[in-house]
This record gives sequence, structure tokens and C-alpha cells, in this order.
Amino acid sequence: MVIAGSSSPLSTYRLLSRLRKRRSNMVEIVEELRNSKTRHKFRQLARETSGEIFDIPEENSIIMAYDYMKGKITAVGGITFKLADTNKDKEDKQFLSDFFHHVTFLFVKSDYQGNGIGTRLMEQAKMGTYLPARAIHVQSAQRAEGFFSKLGFVRCGDPLEIVYSGSHLFRTLINMELKESFCLVSKARSGTDTLSPVKHLKIQQD
Repeated sequence: MVIAGSSSPLSTYRLLSRLRKRRSNMVEIVEELRNSKTRHKFRQLARETSGEIFDIPEENSIIMAYDYMKGKITAVGGITFKLADTNKDKEDKQFLSDFFHHVTFLFVKSDYQGNGIGTRLMEQAKMGTYLPARAIHVQSAQRAEGFFSKLGFVRCGDPLEIVYSGSHLFRTLINMELKESFCLVSKARSGTDTLSPVKHLKIQQD
């Protein structure tokens, strides 16, 4: 395919890449409350991204990525996470123990992948409240292992085969851990009902 004014398919590729980057520059990262409206948007995002409907788990916080184009707001990414239980002061050997922080879901629409949106969602989740330093755990889809590795996560044990998963993306899961001295930010444990200010982020290439 050649667009008028371009001399080769390569120039077409460059033009499409520029348009894609320009679109991702308008993405905004917003911390949301876990209510029926946000849950509906997240379920729709999950279905469009993975082919299966997933809800925001209880006691999880949610941060969404929105694209503002032609007067329409579209959810293009989202992350859900649960903070560690500060009442537990002894490390548990169980990977899914409440002693650790957990990223439960991270979705970015395919057209927006590769532009740093997933990284920005993770960074926004890691900002804020001061809590005891705990490792962050995630059960990553096999195809997302490389993404989490770039963020410093390391594999823990062998892959897990999930025979009951309805989505092919989650039929093989990788337990991964990030050991750092930060914690995740959460409205669920802060006791406030106010939203954080909207963050306008210029997305950079991963």
C-alpha cells in the first residue's frame, strides 16, 4: 500500500508509526473508584483485549488509561492491584499470600501496545502511600513475561498450566516478583472518596 505523496511502502510504515505515536501522546492516566461504571468499562476493556470478561476484584484499586479523540473518551488500558496486608508482619511462602502486593490485571489494547502505556500504568500504581516495603507479585500471561522482565520482575518457579482458563492468553501463567522499596498506591485502604488529580502523560516508547 502506498499513500499519495509517498514513494515506497517504507514511507507508509513511518507515517503510520508517527500517527500511532501522536495518538498515544493524548492518553491520560486516571485513578478511578471501584464502582459500577468503572467496573463496566474495565470488563469491556478486558473482553476487547483478552477475549474474556474479567471484573475488578474486590479490595482492588483500579487505574485506567483513556484516549481522548474526536470528543470521545475511550478506555485503552487498565491496571488493578491489591496492597499487602500490613497486619501480616511475617513473610509467607505462598506466592498469593496477602503479605505481598499483587498486580491482578494489566490490559492495554493491541493498537496502543508498544507505546509505554503499560509502563506508565505500573509507574502510577507504584506512586503514593508510604507502607512497609513489600515485594510485588504478579501472575503474568506467558506472552507478557518480557514486559514485566523489563520492569525488573523475575520469574519464580516453573510456568503454571491453567486448564480451565477460557482465554488462551491465560492458559499458561508465570509467577513473577519485583523486590523494591516502594509500595502501591490505593484508595481502598486510604479511607478517602476523592479521586487523585488526572495525570496528563506524554507516552514514550518502551
